[in-house]
Amino acid sequence: MLKTSPAAIRTKLKLLMTQTVLDHARWDYTFLRPLSVPDDWAKGQHVQADCSKGVQYLARWAGAPDPMRNGWGDWGNSTTIWLNLPHIPLAEAMPGDPVTFGPHKHVCMIFKTG
Repeated sequence: MLKTSPAAIRTKLKLLMTQTVLDHARWDYTFLRPLSVPDDWAKGQHVQADCSKGVQYLARWAGAPDPMRNGWGDWGNSTTIWLNLPHIPLAEAMPGDPVTFGPHKHVCMIFKTG
């Protein structure tokens, strides 16, 4: 089985971020748990997520590792991501990397550096 390269995953993440932003009317921001992670995304699909589950969804859809490291579980939040991922300087962050803000209150995914 051929493993997807990190560069290909980042490319897919950027494409998914672009596509889902353009399809924003189908996203509902909700802080709800448990919240299952959909296996895939298609244009027009109704999606319910908050910031942390949105990051987890994008990772799953792109074939990236689970940023919550909970086996794609229906629980977890921004703190879960902060506790489970390596911490790097912002200057080293690349598109597709999650970034947490505040005392673990918000997370987003980098779309573009600079």
